[in-house]
Amino acid sequence: MSGHRRPEPPEPRPNRPRPVGSPTVTRRDRRTARPWHAVTRPTVPEPVRVARAAECAECPHYAPRSTRCGVCGCLMAVKCRIPDAECPIGRWTRWPTE
Repeated sequence: MSGHRRPEPPEPRPNRPRPVGSPTVTRRDRRTARPWHAVTRPTVPEPVRVARAAECAECPHYAPRSTRCGVCGCLMAVKCRIPDAECPIGRWTRWPTE
């Protein structure tokens, strides 16, 4: 086998830079991931969430098909649960966490 040479290994591909803020979630992370509200983060009481959602539903900036705020672009089903969140036009305020 004098005329056969082992092929050279391919050169490593350069790492492509990831966009800023891109997640690096592996397949295992996706299987074990829990919703954000199940990860020991405090949420507002249910009556407060319902009241916030009702205020959003009456707002002219609310988009019912996408359930997003037209001013800030947030998903209101999520934002209404976050204690530190507040309406960008002042219809509801932060929930006291202490």
